[in-house]
Amino acid sequence: IAKVTLDGVSHDVDLYNNGLKYRQVAWSSGTLTEGRHTLRVEVSGTKNPASAGTGINIDAFDVVGTLQPRRFEQDYHMASYGGTWSQNSDGGASGGSYRFSSVTSSTLDVSFWGKSIDLVAIKGGSYGIAKVTLDGVSHDVDLYNNGLKYRQVAWSSGTLTEGRHTLRVEVSGTKNPASAGTGINIDSLDIVGYVIPRRFEQDDTLTNYTGTWTQTNDGGMSGGSYRHSTTPSSTLNLTFSGTGFSWIGAIGPNFGMAKVTLDGTTETIVDLYNTNLRYRQPIWSVSGLADGAHTLSIEVLGQKRVGAGSTSVNVDAFDVVHALTMRRYDQTDPTIGFAGSWTQNPDAGMHGGSYKISSVTSSAVTLTFTGKQLDWIGAKGPNYGIATVSLDGGAPVDIDLYFSSLRYKQVLWSSGTLADSTHTLKIEVSGRKNASSGGRAVTVDAID
Repeated sequence: IAKVTLDGVSHDVDLYNNGLKYRQVAWSSGTLTEGRHTLRVEVSGTKNPASAGTGINIDAFDVVGTLQPRRFEQDYHMASYGGTWSQNSDGGASGGSYRFSSVTSSTLDVSFWGKSIDLVAIKGGSYGIAKVTLDGVSHDVDLYNNGLKYRQVAWSSGTLTEGRHTLRVEVSGTKNPASAGTGINIDSLDIVGYVIPRRFEQDDTLTNYTGTWTQTNDGGMSGGSYRHSTTPSSTLNLTFSGTGFSWIGAIGPNFGMAKVTLDGTTETIVDLYNTNLRYRQPIWSVSGLADGAHTLSIEVLGQKRVGAGSTSVNVDAFDVVHALTMRRYDQTDPTIGFAGSWTQNPDAGMHGGSYKISSVTSSAVTLTFTGKQLDWIGAKGPNYGIATVSLDGGAPVDIDLYFSSLRYKQVLWSSGTLADSTHTLKIEVSGRKNASSGGRAVTVDAID
């Protein structure tokens, strides 16, 4: 029995017959309203009592119309946006809405399995140039047009090798000379295939391993490598933003047990033993989470079931519905040390609804962290001054917080990728300012 779903309405279709018959109309929609429709055929795992099996087959489709790529609207739940985007209603856009950003480096990331993808957007006199990157290869896509045009195929991948692909659309901050603005929009994505969770490999820069782990090459693993450990209490810690997460790895006769902890409270013991070696398996998954920041740890227990050849735990990759992120510490966190004169102010635009500010020269923030990257998050605006930043006692660097308009939750400074060890950061109020600025204040909103 197949489960056939048309535009969200499902039907059971029994393929059993007491004799073999080819080219049968197994199910028909009947006459539909002319327009875009979506069909899914699924193996139900059930059967007619008289049948000897549960398998189904697909031979062909007869369509009064044309097959089209599947359309995913810009607010599809597996689309991962970074930076600053606004959701705008417009009856001319596909689905009646689109997303817009004029903030340079704001991004959309989508992973999909299939063989083509089209970016559908609005073109007009005030749109800029988008940077579109598919599987690491980038293209400039100009959204300018001297008249407003909806539902345009702004860029197409053409035919791809069927498989896993990754698309990024980024605000470049550039524009056609004739355009009045640099902002870009995303209306929808047309895919011959389907959207999948975004994959991050085990050695992604946003992962944090403690204890003893070994990196090993293996062609069977995602990305051709994995990490593994037999040392009890060795741990992988990471933070992700989104609604779902899967730990991808190998199961087999020589693997042991791990403890998975989600958001510091939910603990699950996971056994990686299997009689046969199997690669790229979803070892542990969670879905339906509140859409926000979550923390996860995978800990080696040094335990195994009877019959397993080892206590080894392996990490191959992570599939995330949205994205891995850095762990965010609000400015109120007691591990962040403020010296001098700082004022705590409420502001709904800031992370956690508040921030600290100072315009007193030599007031400073000092913190020590163990890891491989740190970003200082704060506000830029017309009344902010110049701060100095020094890392690990190095020469101070000037950071100008002036901007012509107020911008919240900005990455004011980033360390980039560091050696995975202990580091010390100092942020200091210089008392200086950009000539265009109306003040010398420095803000601290959060630390990533």
